Amino acid sequence: MYVNHFLKKFLKRTAIMARRTKEDAQKTRQVILDTALELFGEHGITKTSLTDIATAAGVTRGAIYWHFKNKNELFINLWDEFCEPLSNLLDASINADEPNPINKLRSLFTTLFEDMATNQAQRQLFFILFSLDNASQDITEICRHTQLKYEEFLTDLENSVKNAVAQGQLAKSLDAKITANLIATTVNGCNLRIIQAQSAADAQKKVQTCKDIIHSLFNMLSQPSAIL
Repeated sequence: MYVNHFLKKFLKRTAIMARRTKEDAQKTRQVILDTALELFGEHGITKTSLTDIATAAGVTRGAIYWHFKNKNELFINLWDEFCEPLSNLLDASINADEPNPINKLRSLFTTLFEDMATNQAQRQLFFILFSLDNASQDITEICRHTQLKYEEFLTDLENSVKNAVAQGQLAKSLDAKITANLIATTVNGCNLRIIQAQSAADAQKKVQTCKDIIHSLFNMLSQPSAIL
């Protein structure tokens, strides 16, 4: 009985320690990601080393390598974590059972624009992305990954357009691929406008302008005479 009691206490204590270790590891990982994003935004990816990140984050290089194999993987994790919640909204507009796919797309872009205006980390991430030098050998993996993700986004957007056409929300005469590229280009332009805002008030004005642009675009694409 004593042995069983000791074993239970030991297992409980081990479970608590394991949970704390996991929580500490997650906290360290987040500190590394936050610090890397800040340094990437200030100096660019190519001019920021893992040593720079480790020093600024107050961790060892070993701690970084425990979570990420290299600097490229670190940035890719930043990008994927940003994309995940937005992709869930996009998935909803693709669902054939969704009666109002255009409304889901509006919600997606509204969330994106509003977050761009209020979330400093998101603005930094997009600024870095727009500033990527595709010719740099150091970030080939990042460029390849972000291009792949963008192509996946275009494919999903194309399927959303097809769904909206099937639901009678967009004109049947539209070419889904061209329409998806038009929407994506418009959204990218809006994001760039918001990133370039000079103040919080200016950013909010640009958000409203971008919402109006998207609203007008969908209205235009819903007209029976719309041809792309």
